[in-house]
Amino acid sequence: MIALILTLDAHAEQLDAFLAAIEENAQRSFTDEPGCRYFDVTQDAAQPTHFIFYEVYGDEAALEAHRAAPHFAAWR
Repeated sequence: MIALILTLDAHAEQLDAFLAAIEENAQRSFTDEPGCRYFDVTQDAAQPTHFIFYEVYGDEAALEAHRAAPHFAAWR
């Protein structure tokens, strides 16, 4: 298994678009990718533009499949 913990800050003026895009990416990662075991996105209550992602993949091939997925490309 491969676990990733990522942090990022969204631009405040793009927050609504970011939230819509990451919701789509997270849902599709979990439902469309058999190797994605877990995908969670948390938003900091004190700093709403700050996010932490926690993702778990079955193996390196599953992580590469995630990075090659159309919904990942659209989010990037």
